[in-house]
Amino acid sequence: MRTLFLLTASRAGIAAIATAMLAATPAAAETLTMTGLFPAPWREAAMLRSIAVERLGGRDGAATGMAIERALSRPSGRTGAWFEIVYGGRRNNGGYADGTLSGAVSSGVEDSYFKRPEKQCTQRDKDNKCTKEEEVQVNCTRRVANLSADLRIVRRDGRIVYSAVKPLREEITWCQGQSPSRTAEEMINGMIGQIAEGVRRDTVPVTDTYSIRILESSKGIPKEHNRFFKDTIKLTQRNPGQACQDWQRLNQMIPNNGVIVFNIGLCTEWRGDLQGALRWYRQASPLLGRRNNEADTGLNRVERRLTADADYAERERAR
Repeated sequence: MRTLFLLTASRAGIAAIATAMLAATPAAAETLTMTGLFPAPWREAAMLRSIAVERLGGRDGAATGMAIERALSRPSGRTGAWFEIVYGGRRNNGGYADGTLSGAVSSGVEDSYFKRPEKQCTQRDKDNKCTKEEEVQVNCTRRVANLSADLRIVRRDGRIVYSAVKPLREEITWCQGQSPSRTAEEMINGMIGQIAEGVRRDTVPVTDTYSIRILESSKGIPKEHNRFFKDTIKLTQRNPGQACQDWQRLNQMIPNNGVIVFNIGLCTEWRGDLQGALRWYRQASPLLGRRNNEADTGLNRVERRLTADADYAERERAR
């Protein structure tokens, strides 16, 4: 259908459509994609190698505890499960768990009733077509479910390495002649799953694949090098390795250009040389001259990756 439309459209229309399609399509050509390990927000908790999950207080505490166990037992990017989940606090080798998760869960579901104006057909003709509508008040139900988990992880030496309160609320409504989209049990179970995933996000490092756009501004590029600059940008899609070499050549031709220096930093990060990427990003930041610029973001990202790698290595040495 799209091809037929383009064939019958005017030339001006075709040009407009093509421009809109290009604008709406993400440009993957100017990005470098890489994978790295990023630290969990609660680093001290993430450094534990084994956790015992105590029975949590509250009517839905047991279900929440089991959901957390499943979430923390799920394999992570580099190895199997990040934590060894220990039942009863004792590990297989006879020692005790490095930390213990405890807490309480409170929950409740409440239905309330209200009326909502709705147009209904009050008269039909012989062909069953509506000929008269009136606004009537219909009976409706509002169901509100609340679930709150107050959790902490205590290290074996008594230090609290994780403490969080996770309140959740969900609401659904339905009216006369309709059915609720979810039962109360389904609402509570869904929120239990959200809390478990939240604990995992808080305590388990994440292996993430991400794409970063190279900078393309030609400001400060001499006219005689502009073609090479633009060709290097285009080369990123089909041959990123060669493009990265060309950014180094451009840096020799045009030293201290913020865009070029940033792109070298991005290439260095792409190759996995994180310390080298830090040096290039630090050089690029003042050259770009804007607060919170792309180089500053790169510095933060690479520092986080270095932290996660160091934590991972330390954790492995403790095996």
